[in-house]
Parts: sequence; structure tokens; C-alpha cells
Amino acid sequence: MAETEQRLLYGGWTQPRKSGMFGGTSTGTYVFIAAAIVVLLCFALPLPGLVRIGAVLVAIVIVAPLWLSWGGKSWWEIALESRGRGGSLRSGENHYRSGGGTQVPSARCPGVMANSQLSEHVAIDGTRFGLIKVGDFYTVVLRTWPQGSEWIDQARLDQMVQQFGGAIAFNGQSPDVEALVAVVETLPESAQRVALQHEKQVKENAHPVAKQIHTEANYAVPSAEVRLEGRMAITFNADIGMRHRDTVEQADDIARRLPRIVDVIATSGLPCRPMGEREIIAITRRGYSPADEFDVETALLQGQDLGFSWADAGPLSADDKRGYYLHDAGMSVSYVMRKPPASAVDAHVLEEVLAPRSEIPRKRVVVCYRPHTPAESTRIVDEDHIDAERAVTGRVGRLSEEARLRVERTRQAREEQALGAGVSRFMISVTVTIPTDGDLSKVESLLSDLGTASRLDLRLAYNQQAALFAHGMGIGLVLPSHATISDRVAA
Repeated sequence: MAETEQRLLYGGWTQPRKSGMFGGTSTGTYVFIAAAIVVLLCFALPLPGLVRIGAVLVAIVIVAPLWLSWGGKSWWEIALESRGRGGSLRSGENHYRSGGGTQVPSARCPGVMANSQLSEHVAIDGTRFGLIKVGDFYTVVLRTWPQGSEWIDQARLDQMVQQFGGAIAFNGQSPDVEALVAVVETLPESAQRVALQHEKQVKENAHPVAKQIHTEANYAVPSAEVRLEGRMAITFNADIGMRHRDTVEQADDIARRLPRIVDVIATSGLPCRPMGEREIIAITRRGYSPADEFDVETALLQGQDLGFSWADAGPLSADDKRGYYLHDAGMSVSYVMRKPPASAVDAHVLEEVLAPRSEIPRKRVVVCYRPHTPAESTRIVDEDHIDAERAVTGRVGRLSEEARLRVERTRQAREEQALGAGVSRFMISVTVTIPTDGDLSKVESLLSDLGTASRLDLRLAYNQQAALFAHGMGIGLVLPSHATISDRVAA
């Protein structure tokens, strides 16, 4: 009887949270205490009754949104986001127009990416790589060929997962590594690669029978309707501590470190190479303008000039709606993970959402890793464990099972970190692009099924469609690094 290979399970992820009284956050507790003191003083002093009532109402308005939450966000977060969204609508920032006759003469990337810059440099091993500058952040994009779906042993697959975690931890040892954004994208197959390969391999003086066999093998045999591509963007922060590097200094530093980074990632079953300036421009343009994909792909494969630069890689028009994003000839909708899977998972958990599907050929699944340095990791796991135990010992009434599980998870994370494991924050988002006359309800239904099959609790990213779309491109926009709402008001 054949032995069944045992699959490793992965889990134990926790959401860092400062616990306070009665299950609230530490910020909510401090604000509650301060508000209570102010209200007591108002009642202790000889003040009119209206003043006392007003103090109570103001305290409730300030404190309650910190204790109440919806969809994983506190009411303060929701209120501040709504205020920012309202300001954008009033100022017209959600509408983007470029080209002749507009205030933006070139089709630049909208939003935070409007002032981005792209340059090309040479690593110490002679490899050319593109470098994207967004504020104080510099990003290198690696073209990857994901492995693991072949017929390989489960032990080898688990080893690849372990080595990929080691690659993330390796990059986390450098304090200037802001994030690693892994993008798995599916696109309609245009058969351009097959046609170009056929032209290169078949000679004019070849035997007619050989020509016919090669032609039938390339064109007569059915091929996949959707192809899969992968890339990984590594973002560096040039403003760390007392050091602030300009583009030349940062490029020299990355050129020295890049070959080692590529080798470490490749050992995890993820062969990769740095992408040049032309490739980065091409993936950006085809993302914002799907109608140009055929021309862009043809130019890349044949080594022709793209006909536009980084300043023209964005859309000619874009509209950031509440629940979707319109850009040139496409309409995109983005979903974000609300919370990680409640139970342990194996290495195949994301297969369903990653697999190419003819119903939604244009799809991007994005996993953003933000690794901590070893010093930060030690402090974080210790604080999380102490905070989890404090939430248990300071609980009034019946203790919830979630609090007990949190103590166990933080204890396990503390032990694993002491043995050399890295600590990283992560988020997952899914973006689907369809024609402007496409059916959004169909996409919502498909993503709901795929999320359930992959144990992902996905929710529609209301009022964040344009930002998540740019983040999912993997071109240097790390959303948490540009957040304007403090974590202190988080749920």
C-alpha cells in the first residue's frame, strides 16, 4: 500500500493589537479614561446643566468610534476615510484626464505615482535593471517564473515554501527594505510568442514535410486561452535614520546587492531576473490601457521601440468610483483580504484564486510582504505575547476562546522567532479587469467563490479602487507606506 505524503500546515498569524480594558484597544482605553476625568470634573464644578450634558455628549462622540468597529475598521477610521473621500470628490481628484488640451500634457500614472521617475542602471554582474522612484522609495522589479505546479514531491514543495520564507527573512535583515510585492497576473493569450518562435525556428529552405509538422504543432494543436506571468517588486526606503540617499547613491547600493537578492529568491524555486526599463513601461501601459496590449507585446517580442516613455505609460482618462475603477478601455474592481484564514492551511491554499480562468482572463493576485528586522521582530513578538497574556489576566467575566488562542499563537510565534524565523506583515489583494461594458456582478460572484475555495475573506475595497489598482501593478506603490490615517485609531 502506497504511503500518503504528509503535508505541512501553516498558520498562527496574528494581528498586532494593543489590548485595553473590556476588549478595547489601548488608545481607546486612554481616551476613555481622559474623557471620564473631564466629565467628572464638569460634574464636580458648579457648571450649568447644559455644559455638563454637552461634555457627556462630546465624550461619547469621541470615545464610542474608538470602541466600535465594522469590517475590521474602527468608526474613527471609517469617518476619516469618508472625510478624505469627500474632499477628493469635491476637488475632482477622482477624475483624471491627460493628453492634449488638458492640464496633464503627457499620460502619466495618476495619483501618488504622478511624480514617479524611472531610470535604468547596471548591476555588478552586468545585468541591467529598471529603478522606479516614488518619493523616498526606490523599487526594483524582478520577472519571475513561479514553480510548484509540476509533478514534484510534497516534501520538495514544502521545502520551497520554507526557502521562500527564508528569502523574505533575508531581505528583512536590511532595515531599508520596505516591502516585497509578489504579483501573479493572468492575461489573454495572443499567440504572439508562438508565432515569433515559429518564424525563428523554421527556415525558408526547410523540407516541406518538416515545415508542415512544425506549423501544425504550433497552430493546429489547441493552446491555453489565458497565460500566467509573475513578478516581484522589492521596495527600498532611502530615508533611514540619519541617512538619506539620492538616486545615484541608491542605485549604486542596489546594484551591489541585487545579484545576491536574485540568487536567494531563486533558491526557493522562483527563478527570476531583473526587469529593464522597457519591460516596466510595457507592463504599466498594458495594465492601464488593455487595448494596447497586443501592440506592446509585439514590440517587446520583436525588440522594437515601444513608442512611448515612462511619462506616457499611464491612462489617458481614469475615474475612481466608489466600487470600481475606470481606465481607458478597461474597468477594474479590486478586493482586499479582510482577515487571514481562521484555520491552518497547506501550500496549495491559493491554487484556486491563482489559476488562470477564461471567465476572467485579466486578473492580478498580489501578496505584499513587509518584513521586520531581527531587532524589530524580537520586540514585536515579545510585546504581542505580553499583551495577549494581559488581555487574558485583565479580562472581567467569562474568558473568550479567541483570547486563549491568541496567547497560544503569540507564544508559538515567540518560540519560532527565537529559533531564527522572520516576522513579516502581509496583505492580499485581487484585481480583475474587464471591458467597460462587462458584468461586475459576475466578477463579484466568481471572486466570492474563489475566495471561499482559497479560504480568503475578501471584501470590496470601497473608495480605494485607484490606489489598490496601482498597488497591484507592482511598480513601487506600497500602500501602508503612504497611509495618512494613524494606526492609533485602528480597531
